[in-house]
Amino acid sequence: MSPDIRAEEAGKQSLDSPPLQDESQPEQATTSPTLHIRSATPELGRGHRLPLPVWMRESSKSFHWKWVPLPLRRVARAIAAWSKGPDPPQIQKIRPFFPLVQKAPIELLDRFFPTKKHKAALLVFFYFCWLLTFSLVLHHSATAGVIEGYGQPSPIWCGAGYW
Repeated sequence: MSPDIRAEEAGKQSLDSPPLQDESQPEQATTSPTLHIRSATPELGRGHRLPLPVWMRESSKSFHWKWVPLPLRRVARAIAAWSKGPDPPQIQKIRPFFPLVQKAPIELLDRFFPTKKHKAALLVFFYFCWLLTFSLVLHHSATAGVIEGYGQPSPIWCGAGYW
C-alpha cells in the first residue's frame, strides 16, 4: 500500500470500520468476530461494480459478437489491452549510444534551414533530385543501345509472341 493511502486512512475513519487503536494498547483483533478489509484504492465507492468475468459477459443475451470465433475475440481483447499501454502510464526514455552524432543532423538542419518554408523547399528539392535520377535511369534502361551481331533490341510485353 502506498504511503499516501495510509495517511488518508489514518486521518479519516469510515462508518463500517472499527475505531483505530493506539499502538500502546494491546491488540484486540483476535477477539473481534468480524474481519474488516480496507480497499487499496479509496476512490472506489459503494456504487462501483467490479468487472464481470468474460464468460458471464459473453453468455448474456445482449452480447452482439457471438458470430466472431472465440480465439479471434481473445486476440482482439489482447490487442486492445496492449494498445492502452501500461497501467499506470510510464514515461519511456531512450538513451542513445552516441547522442552528439544522432543530434547533429537535426542541429545542422535547424541552423541552415530555420523556418518551415526553408525545410519545405529543401524537401521539394530532394524530391526533384530523386525523381530526376529515377527517370534518367528508367529512360536509359528503356532505350538500350545496339548489340553487336543482333542489332537494336525490341521491347517485349506479356502478349508478344515471337515463335
